[in-house]
Amino acid sequence: GLSQAFPFPGKLREQADVNRKDVDIVEQEILDAKNEIRKNVIKSYNEIVYFRKAIEIANANKDLLNNIAEVVRTKYSVSTASQQNLLKVELEITNLAEKLEDLHSKENSQLAFINALLLRPNNSSIDTKNIQDIKYQQLNVEALIDSAIIYRPFLEGIKEAKQKETFKNSLAGYEYYPNFNLALQYSFRDKIAKTNTPLDDFFSVMIGISLPLNYGGKVSSKVEETEAMQNLYDEQYRMSLQVLRSSFGSSIAKLNSLQQRIKLISEGSLIQANENLKSTLTSYQVGQVDFLNVIDAQNSLLKIENDLYRLKTDYLNEIAEIEFLTGTEFN
Repeated sequence: GLSQAFPFPGKLREQADVNRKDVDIVEQEILDAKNEIRKNVIKSYNEIVYFRKAIEIANANKDLLNNIAEVVRTKYSVSTASQQNLLKVELEITNLAEKLEDLHSKENSQLAFINALLLRPNNSSIDTKNIQDIKYQQLNVEALIDSAIIYRPFLEGIKEAKQKETFKNSLAGYEYYPNFNLALQYSFRDKIAKTNTPLDDFFSVMIGISLPLNYGGKVSSKVEETEAMQNLYDEQYRMSLQVLRSSFGSSIAKLNSLQQRIKLISEGSLIQANENLKSTLTSYQVGQVDFLNVIDAQNSLLKIENDLYRLKTDYLNEIAEIEFLTGTEFN
């Protein structure tokens, strides 16, 4: 005999829709993970560029200090500079050497991190370019929210999860309908031994119906659960948009602040610090200012240069963060 169960018409189609949504949800999770990896690669690359620029600046300042040290030694040899000045400049050179070691260590750490993200050996080299002039973005919160709704895989995944619960709700509704069973059987019969009476073989067909008895509300609870899950995903979606709106507002404020600070340093402090160092060094060579003024001017220039490139790096990193949250790429 053979038997086969048959669900109520339409139930298998609903089950297929539920299973297909699992694939769609995982695909969105993969896309969002790729998006996050892209963000981390960009930010790590930006950090490497910054550290290499900081190393370049530090080496230039080290060369400058070595030149200053030669001037101090010359002045010391003719008793126009104190030994304290000579020790001070040598201490500054040592401190700068220590700073360079720290910068190299941080650069290597970022190299290892980005190589891990790219699934490459830790010692793989990465070519970088200097930080270019930044293309400042004109952003507003609502436009970013609209982009996130369209392109962000995480939000799309929430919508897919809700759609799955909608299909599960329809599938649970089929629990109220009966399932069927069809059985076919062929019986082989011998004669009755005692009476020697022959018996005919026969073929039978049986149709069964399983009645959907809702014991303890088992079926209705499934329907209620799917409805509750749909409400949950609706709330999660709304909450995610609220979080994004807050994040975008903070990011835009930060970008505007960074833009202003970059402009102030590039067009003001950096130029002034360069001129101040040249003037102070010239004045020191003719004995008009104390050596400590030279060191202060040199340290001030070093700090301002580092601050400028740190701000530019922070700006680019914030843009990468916004691109991740919106699921888009800015030109």
